[in-house]
Formats: sequence, C-alpha cells, structure tokens
Amino acid sequence: MDFEFKRILSTKVIVEGRKSLDSVQGILVYVAWYPLHANPKNNQVFMYINLAISLTSDLGLDLELPNLNSFGNISTQGLIEGASFTDAAKRAYLGCYYLSSAISLGFQKPSELRYRNLMDGHGQSLLQDESSAEISSLIKLQRLAERIAEVHRSPEPKGDPQMEALNAEVNIQMFQHEVQEWRKSIATSVRNLRMLLLLCLFR
Repeated sequence: MDFEFKRILSTKVIVEGRKSLDSVQGILVYVAWYPLHANPKNNQVFMYINLAISLTSDLGLDLELPNLNSFGNISTQGLIEGASFTDAAKRAYLGCYYLSSAISLGFQKPSELRYRNLMDGHGQSLLQDESSAEISSLIKLQRLAERIAEVHRSPEPKGDPQMEALNAEVNIQMFQHEVQEWRKSIATSVRNLRMLLLLCLFR
C-alpha cells in the first residue's frame, strides 16, 4: 500500500504535473498516519507535508477567494463552488497548517506554513458544519502551542535574574489564562476528543 501510494503520487503530481484537491487530501491522510517508528532514520514526512503545502499554494488556497483565471492545468473538482472555495478545500488548507505545525514542533524545526489570520476565517466559516466544528478549536490550540514554543525558543538577554524570572512567570500566567479561555469556548464534542484526553494525562 505504501509503495503504491508513492508510485501514484509521483506519477500524477511530479511526472504529469497534475494539481488537484484530491492530491492534497491524499498526502494529508498519508502524513497523518505516517509510520515514523518503522524507519526513523529515513524520515520523509517533511518532504510530503512540504509537497502538500506547495500544492495548496498552487491551488490558491492561501488566498481568501479563488482566482478563476489561474486554473490552467489545475483540476477544480471539489475545489471551488461558485466564486468561493469549498469547505473541503478550506479543511485541506487548515489540515496542512495543523500537520505542518504539529510535526515541526515535535522535531523542533521551523514550519513551512506560517499561521495567517485567513486560517481563523476559514475555521469560523466551518463552524456551521457540525462535522467540522472541532477544526476551528484545534487550529486555535495549535496556534497557541506555536506561540508558547516561540517564547520558549527566544533567547533571553542576560540581565537581572529576578527580572528574567518575573518575565517567565508573566508568560506562564498569560498562556495558562489563554488555555483556560480556550477550554471554556470549546464544545463538549471537542473536549472529549481522544487526542485531547490523552494530552491531559501528560500535563
């Protein structure tokens, strides 16, 4: 199955140059279930997620509205509806951000897809769809995790130890408050997601 996926992906996307929402979705599913433990020394997960990010840019998903004049050799099936992107296309773009951010944080590497306010807009628009309502909450949580990591990685100027300790305490209090506010704002269905329950066990 793994070999067949790679063969089809390389043939359609790399050799034939096809660009479609199906390709992005396929890569995201593959990356989400990527068996890192099977061969950790040959870690190609960043190659696949960066390919998905590149495709989302080619499809124009980093724009608020599709540019209908730029779809030369691009399949628009499932991509646009009227003059807007479909919910499936918005979910794919948000999925690229979420996976890229989560994997990059895990390996302490920079993410190739930076957070943009457009992502909040997509998340809010998906709230009307019950099956997609959790996406907005997870995107906000991932962005919060990114900000915490950015503060943690920022080099502290050498100075007064007491002032450094005070700054650290202020940041801790600020992020704890934001986490609490996030938990208050989410639906019960999101709060009971298995992945979030597991995270709570390792707090």
